[in-house]
Amino acid sequence: FYDEETQTVIKSLLQVWSNSNIILVDWSACPTDYVGAKHMFKEADKILKSLIGAGLKTERTHVIGFGLGTFIAGYVAKFFNNASLPLARVTGLNPHNLINAPFLAPYEIKRSDAKFVDIIHTDEVFGSPTTNGHVDFWPNGGKDQVGCYGDALCDHFRTWRYFSESVSKKPSSLKFLSSSCPSNVTTFNSHNCNGESSVSMGF
Repeated sequence: FYDEETQTVIKSLLQVWSNSNIILVDWSACPTDYVGAKHMFKEADKILKSLIGAGLKTERTHVIGFGLGTFIAGYVAKFFNNASLPLARVTGLNPHNLINAPFLAPYEIKRSDAKFVDIIHTDEVFGSPTTNGHVDFWPNGGKDQVGCYGDALCDHFRTWRYFSESVSKKPSSLKFLSSSCPSNVTTFNSHNCNGESSVSMGF
């Protein structure tokens, strides 16, 4: 629960949003695999119903999921959508590839899940190749992240490091700027995007 990625991201968020409520889901008691992710949906139901009862303002709520946690984020977003309480934003940090767990497909993050959905892809082994957000980012082409030297797990974990750093980076000139490519990462890698517009990756 209090692992490195959790501490790093939360510390960055609190530096910027010290007056916000940050809710963490502790699933350390569940298997950290595809089956464990599905089990968490039952537990999430209880939490979500209690949040609605407490008057959660979903129009100001940002849900973030990493890896397998992106399916839980997708489930949460769909739960609120079905209750006619759409979330303001959902962020997917290198969503896991569905090839080994097709039963999780209904909970994959989609652009229809919130008013704004952004996804960061950082590896080709664990991560999903699908473009599902309003904006999908593919730093370094979505693979071979700096300092990872071909280690796919390292590439996978880079996504939350990028997000955490994007939270704390000020001024805006230090943000992770990206080039627009209306097609896909393959088109970008082929240098066939105009790159005229840019948007900051992350927070």
